[in-house]
Amino acid sequence: PVLLHTCTMLSAHVRFKSTLMASALGKYEDDEEPPESNHGSSGDEADGHAEEPLTTPSGRQGDGTNASVGPFACSVCDRIFPCQGSLDVHALSHAGGKAFPCSVCGKNFSKKSNLVSHVRIHTGEKPFSCSACGKGFAQKISLVAHERTHTGEKPFTCSVCAKSFFHKPNMVAHRKTHTGEKPYGCSVCGATFFRKESMASHARTHTGEKPFACPLCGKSFSHKPNMVAHRKTHTGEKPFACGVCAKTFTHKANMALHMRTHSGEKPFACSLCGKRFTQKAHMESHSRTHAGEKALACSLCSESFVHPSHLSAHLRTHGGQ
Repeated sequence: PVLLHTCTMLSAHVRFKSTLMASALGKYEDDEEPPESNHGSSGDEADGHAEEPLTTPSGRQGDGTNASVGPFACSVCDRIFPCQGSLDVHALSHAGGKAFPCSVCGKNFSKKSNLVSHVRIHTGEKPFSCSACGKGFAQKISLVAHERTHTGEKPFTCSVCAKSFFHKPNMVAHRKTHTGEKPYGCSVCGATFFRKESMASHARTHTGEKPFACPLCGKSFSHKPNMVAHRKTHTGEKPFACGVCAKTFTHKANMALHMRTHSGEKPFACSLCGKRFTQKAHMESHSRTHAGEKALACSLCSESFVHPSHLSAHLRTHGGQ
């Protein structure tokens, strides 16, 4: 059975049947919905089977006409739609209806627009370009988020401490640091994480999987940011510039560390004496002086050192090895 709604606000006929929606993927261009269809020319009617009323995922029985004029509210999430056809398309997302499969990897989507966006992962197409630096993106939302790195806009604010972020997922993950919530657990070692992405990244330390390969030399990495950082060693690209002295850096983290030389910020304090440091590694190295710990051992002799610089100097006494 097929349900046909005529949406007076969208002037389009929308058919609902998962098999038809799936096959439509190969028939239509990249518009949001299939084009208008002819009453009396559907496959069901041509076979002599009249359309029967069908209860949609939104809970409404279809009779082929508009019984009333919108707005229409989703019974699951209360979202409002201008016509019944739009509501029924939306309702498929609640019912698990994912009628648009990717022909490359088989992943399914409830909306064709989401499939079109996903396919760019396979094709490498990046139609959205930053007007400031020319960097391309597969999705418009990614471009909008990137543009904030140029403008400095941070529209997402933590409701607990008022810290602001460029990206909403980063703010949501940060907010969990206040509650201590770590809902994502590793099935191998039990380590827990604020973000699902962090857990997935961690899981690769167990599997040894390195899915991110440098397109220039083929070297593979477990984490995409590491591959992106490595790739810049080939190009010499240093896209992160200090706003005070204009010194440029390959990595954003290095630029942030450098900025502390201007601001005087020293966020890492020794828990024993209170001495503060610009970098966590420097604080940890200092802390070992209290414990008398010499964790850095020479691989050529029995000497051990507190500071990496001392170990490096010592290694030169072995003939520059």
